Amino acid sequence: MRALPEEQIGSDRGAQFGLGTNMGIKAIADASGHAETERELRHVRRTYITKDNLRQAIVNVVNATFEARNPEW
Repeated sequence: MRALPEEQIGSDRGAQFGLGTNMGIKAIADASGHAETERELRHVRRTYITKDNLRQAIVNVVNATFEARNPEW
């Protein structure tokens, strides 16, 4: 998994938000007030948001949920 440079963290969150909410990268770029351009968001999406990374993120969330769950439930 590739590490994201610190200056691209905002772009990463914007790209994730655009994909996760189904708003799309263009809408997020337009709404960001020029904080991130559409080109930057698309670069982050192509470079860091891969199928394998998404699958691993899902595994991490599910495992953390099971760890936090009270066994008495």
